[in-house]
Amino acid sequence: MAAVTGTRSAIHIFASTAVRMDCAQNHGVEGEMIKTELETKRLILRPLTSDDFEAVHSWASNPINIRYMSFGPNDEESTRKFLETAKSGNDFAVVLKENNYVIGSGGIYADDTNDTGVLGWILHIDYWKRGYGTEFGAELIRYGFEDLKLRRIYADCAAVNYGSYRVMERIGMQREALHRKAFWARIDKEWVDRAVYAILATDYFKNDSCTGKTDGDLVVRLMNQDDIDLIINNFNEEDWSKPREVLEKYLDGQNNNFLYVFIAEYNGDVAGYTILYPDTGVGPFAFSKIPVISDFIVFQKYQRKGIGNKILDAAEKKASELSDKVQLGVGLHSGYGAAQRIYVKRGYMPDGSGVWYNNAQLAPYAECKNDDELVLFLYKNLDGKKI
Repeated sequence: MAAVTGTRSAIHIFASTAVRMDCAQNHGVEGEMIKTELETKRLILRPLTSDDFEAVHSWASNPINIRYMSFGPNDEESTRKFLETAKSGNDFAVVLKENNYVIGSGGIYADDTNDTGVLGWILHIDYWKRGYGTEFGAELIRYGFEDLKLRRIYADCAAVNYGSYRVMERIGMQREALHRKAFWARIDKEWVDRAVYAILATDYFKNDSCTGKTDGDLVVRLMNQDDIDLIINNFNEEDWSKPREVLEKYLDGQNNNFLYVFIAEYNGDVAGYTILYPDTGVGPFAFSKIPVISDFIVFQKYQRKGIGNKILDAAEKKASELSDKVQLGVGLHSGYGAAQRIYVKRGYMPDGSGVWYNNAQLAPYAECKNDDELVLFLYKNLDGKKI
């Protein structure tokens, strides 16, 4: 796992001190409670001090550790200057309870002009892939909303920095934008894409099944490159074929904001997914700017766990940001029986256009084949109004 990066979200480790202090000072939201120490199951988060120099410099000077950060590698003077400006209640040392080791740092930097905060952290490379980033990040989100009374928390990272954005997805943040070639990777000396993630207080306090919310070992999030092999393997187990190029096309479309692929990750595996198109040229609502849910699947070994509903919760939530309706098509043969039932239970109704075949409306009494191309289109109101 790597750290959140970017000019704002990495400022806790030595970007412009003036920028950081402007973000962090004089936060005055009514009812806020600034704390100098936080605690999780395995970690203590306490103020950074000059005594933490050796630990901080061990990662701040390491080119591998700061590969996707907007600072470094630090010399000793740079690290000391950062520690001199560390602010209690904003800049935390991450300390392991079991041995009192300082393994990282980070914080949340509030802006009282619009009740938002920017999140940032870094962990020493020796402590990646142990869940500490998720544990630390989740506590910062809680602190931001419950104690600082923020309205919105955001962060960004290099879009190739898988470890960083996976942490953000796990703690409930959603990808809001992809800025093309907007981040300078200092170590690799190249421009890469920057991904922006955020979470709203309303989503946090709802604690519902939106993107990134967890239910035991289940996380619903957006697709990434590592999902492709897992999806192909699960299709192969069921004797299905899903061409890699199709999945690559999905991911490319998501990266270019043409669609969203919602992945259900369960115990580290892809349990299912669906695609949301903001608009489509197919079906009765073609070019109507009504979002379309497509290619919805839960793999057999993960069925009957409520995972399908979690995926659809995420897709419908995103659709509701784009329209007051959502549509989908469902096959009519028995292989789609489970999907048919779940759609009816969720309030989907036929749109009245009849049956479609090969993306064309089928005329009354026309002959057809009951295969995957025979589809009935359904829609659902997302504004709470009855159909």
